[in-house]
Amino acid sequence: MLSASVNLTWVRDTAAPVFASGQFLINGGGGATANPQVTISFRATDVNNITEFCLKTSDASAPGAADACWNAVNAPSPGLAPSPNLVLNNMTYSLPSADGVYYVYGWVKDVAGNISSLAGSGVGVDGQDRDWISVDQGSPPAISNLIASRSDSAQPPFAAGDTTVTAGEAIYIKWTVTDDAPLPAQPLRLFFTTDDTNFTEISGGQIANSAHGSCTLSGSATGCYVFTSPTSGFIRIRLQAADELARLTVRVSNSLNTSPIRILAGDTNTGEGGSAKRAVFLPDFGMSSSTPWSNLFVIDRKGDVYFLDHQRGILKIDAVTGILSVFLRRSSGSTGDGGPVSAATVRYPWKINIDPQDRLILYDYNRIRRINTDLANPTIEALIGGSTPTLADDTIDYPCRHP
Repeated sequence: MLSASVNLTWVRDTAAPVFASGQFLINGGGGATANPQVTISFRATDVNNITEFCLKTSDASAPGAADACWNAVNAPSPGLAPSPNLVLNNMTYSLPSADGVYYVYGWVKDVAGNISSLAGSGVGVDGQDRDWISVDQGSPPAISNLIASRSDSAQPPFAAGDTTVTAGEAIYIKWTVTDDAPLPAQPLRLFFTTDDTNFTEISGGQIANSAHGSCTLSGSATGCYVFTSPTSGFIRIRLQAADELARLTVRVSNSLNTSPIRILAGDTNTGEGGSAKRAVFLPDFGMSSSTPWSNLFVIDRKGDVYFLDHQRGILKIDAVTGILSVFLRRSSGSTGDGGPVSAATVRYPWKINIDPQDRLILYDYNRIRRINTDLANPTIEALIGGSTPTLADDTIDYPCRHP
């Protein structure tokens, strides 16, 4: 006669997890921000694995076991393993878009379903299970005028001689920078470029908005600077202005040594490298429609925005800084699959989406490409298509011209 037995250990877990003091921080503990996209950090402990956490904004009411606020710790974001010692570092979190002071409260749940309670008699304790931050998005500085010429008195529209310099000659740079609040003592930085791609700082550090050594302020100009040209060829000046919350605006000057072409009015500045609030976006309106196509932008879990720009390619707005940059540049061909995005180009980006793993899915001319943005150096690959099309090719390889 056979018999079998099983030995089981039954553990009754009635103790709720707790947050560690001084570890619950918004943006590392900063009390003010210009961006409602923030980061949350905390540490919590329990006798068994902590499996879920809940974050609420300006709401200290305890969540129920099935509340929609609960997030699994092993979800793609934050992507942690359940643990009795849960440490969350700088997870992206979205506050309301309106300016104001916001408290964020936290709860954790263990594998047995026990839920932590707010310290401080249920109202929370700063740095332990809650933190606060003041959001003031305001506006970045405005650069309403930036000119460069060989004469201290020249004003647009320039004569041909005003925009022609030789190596060693002085370039007079004048600007008008304003803001809705007092600017820092030295909010400006000046750069030059000889190829419109690489910029070199020329001011030797940040300078005052009212700087005017060896030059004369005129008209609405708030400052000026004299720079010795390093070249007799093409050269252009870039001005970067930052306010007290590091919100940036960037503008480029008229170009020098480009005769016979001269700009009489307007400028070619599109705002890369500065605040997206002061930048230009150029969506594709199709062949004959006044309405842009759909799927022109996506937002990932970090809050970064990726936008399809008709002329420049894929633009990125950093969630933390609000800075606009060219993420994937447009060119005459689709190149770089299997390598870093920094070395790739896009030919005709029609639509963009995002998959459950937070990777960008891009419809580019005759192929569908995928971009992994979680890496320090994002990579790109072709998923479908990309071959030289003929009428005998399948419908995926054949480039659709009106998706």
